[in-house]
Amino acid sequence: MRTLLVICSLTLVACGETAAVTASGGPAGSTAAAGGAPGKSGSGSGSNGGHSGGAGGPGSATTNCWPVKGGASALVKMSGVTSEADNRFDRLQITFDSGVPSYVLSPNTAGTQFSAAGLNVGLSGSFGLLLQMSNVTTPARLLLNGDLQLQSTEVQEVRLLSATGTVATFGIGLSKDACPRVSTTSSPPGLVFDFPT
Repeated sequence: MRTLLVICSLTLVACGETAAVTASGGPAGSTAAAGGAPGKSGSGSGSNGGHSGGAGGPGSATTNCWPVKGGASALVKMSGVTSEADNRFDRLQITFDSGVPSYVLSPNTAGTQFSAAGLNVGLSGSFGLLLQMSNVTTPARLLLNGDLQLQSTEVQEVRLLSATGTVATFGIGLSKDACPRVSTTSSPPGLVFDFPT
């Protein structure tokens, strides 16, 4: 197993990923894709994180980074959803009790119009993303208050559309098509999407 990890690490370094820690703080154990988000260390997560993209209209995917996927298959409990804005990126972070579940982030074919549990839901923004996570349980407080209206440049709104069994689905409304830099944190375990502004 160690040999496999060393080979994977060397492959990432050879492909341009870095593993250097920055001196500017951030939560202990946090990681980011090559070029790292501010205050993070550098080691990417997800299959296509870190690519930048152009603008696109509702339902169009003009960037070549989709889908973004990763995570592990162990069952975890979601513990929180937060967001923050910076002059370089808008951050969406989902935290868990242990590890990061399997996830797929992809453009929503109907733009910012989503269908969830038989209801049509419209989100703010002009480009919609669908985030589906498997092997995750969702606490009742997130089910009751699963909508974040944001005052940020790129991420306009995030809503928990459904949580059935061990599958949770979020709708994300962006101002334009933008590939996020994807990273994970270890304390607490979390999945981080940094959308360039």
